[in-house]
Amino acid sequence: MRMPELYDLLFSLLDTDNNTTSSEAMKLLNRLPASPELVKKILSLQGVKGISNPDWNGILCTDNSFKLLYSLTIVEYLMEDQEADENK
Repeated sequence: MRMPELYDLLFSLLDTDNNTTSSEAMKLLNRLPASPELVKKILSLQGVKGISNPDWNGILCTDNSFKLLYSLTIVEYLMEDQEADENK
């Protein structure tokens, strides 16, 4: 299984109605490196930047609280990384 497929599988588990399954999938996602595809979307503001009607749901999924939390965790990491670079 390739990495994008693994992330897609874990993200699909976040969409289940079973909170235990979603919670365990979230724990596993948090142990893995951040999804390169999602990091790329966040950094480039894909679907948001330069568009008159931005689609924030493509980056910050509001349909699922676990996906939203995962995306916001990546945003927080990127902001902390930026601050660390600025303080050098």
